[in-house]
Amino acid sequence: MATGFIDRVFLLLHLVAVVVAFGPTLLYPVLARRARTGRAEEAGVLTDAAGDGTTRLALPGIGAVFVTGVLLVVAVDGVAFSDVWISIAFLLVFIAAAILGLLVRPNQRRMAALAAAVAAGGPDAAAAQRELDERQAKTAAYLGALHLVLLLALVDMIWKPGA
Repeated sequence: MATGFIDRVFLLLHLVAVVVAFGPTLLYPVLARRARTGRAEEAGVLTDAAGDGTTRLALPGIGAVFVTGVLLVVAVDGVAFSDVWISIAFLLVFIAAAILGLLVRPNQRRMAALAAAVAAGGPDAAAAQRELDERQAKTAAYLGALHLVLLLALVDMIWKPGA
């Protein structure tokens, strides 16, 4: 338990990092729905906004979650890297980073290009729309997995299995 001043500062930084990392991803379904139901021009802007949220907030936030987690383990008495719940937490952070960096962000980049192609019209617009729809469904699944990882991490942090 964080009881000292430094412990609490690291805990505060850790919690802020979690909000920065996962907060934007909780908004993505709202942006995706608006992109599907709004004007074609809006879809590209909204997809770009979601991608910026991943690049500028979520991915650096996941890195900060890892760094502040390490600082907490080092600073807090009675917590060790060998604790089962700590190992689970780090595994979940790596899984979240992989989902964001290897699945969500590349998909968002392609979706932005597809949304621009749809908005521009032309002979390839129908094919671009089909691929965009497929990628939106994939992104929704990736985000569902990411949010499940967040839930598992919260359960891990609260109940601390093996502690």
